[in-house]
Amino acid sequence: MVIGLFRIFAVLCAASVCGKFVSRMKLPSILGWLIAGIIFGPYLAGVVTLNITDALWYHIFIKFFECFAGVMIGREIIFKKIARSGKQIVGITFVQSIGTFLFVTVVFTVVFLITDITLLRSGNPVKSWQAGVHVF
Repeated sequence: MVIGLFRIFAVLCAASVCGKFVSRMKLPSILGWLIAGIIFGPYLAGVVTLNITDALWYHIFIKFFECFAGVMIGREIIFKKIARSGKQIVGITFVQSIGTFLFVTVVFTVVFLITDITLLRSGNPVKSWQAGVHVF
């Protein structure tokens, strides 16, 4: 447990440095914290191991840090800017969500047709060309 606490302390120090570095580039410092978490987490560098992430004390720390991150994010939101660009935000969100849906649908349809992957329709395996999948 003590070694795990030291590892988490080292990651927090690195995250703080990353946050300062990112904030100098005129980006939110929370981005630096997220980047450090991804780099030093159990799946990339492995500084925080899976044994540590399974421990009860780790889950308690995580809940505390989630609250801390929420406060950091809320502190950097500028509501006047959001209110001025409200129509743009709604428009961009709508276009991105519909565009992403259409892109993923077309890509998966093409992949299913090319590879002839079996689809499940009402529990019965059906070849993609039998399911009525058409590329428009």
